[in-house]
Amino acid sequence: MLAEPGAATTVMRGHPMRGWITVSPEACATPSDVAAWVDRGLAYALSLPAK
Repeated sequence: MLAEPGAATTVMRGHPMRGWITVSPEACATPSDVAAWVDRGLAYALSLPAK
């Protein structure tokens, strides 16, 4: 997903967060853009093993 325009590794307190991404407002300009990112995030979360 990091190859997508507007996506970048999330940085918290100066530290990159492995496995987290931040999506720019420009990449979420329309409701369909937001829905696409939500769908991607949900698909990824559902692929993770249950704990």
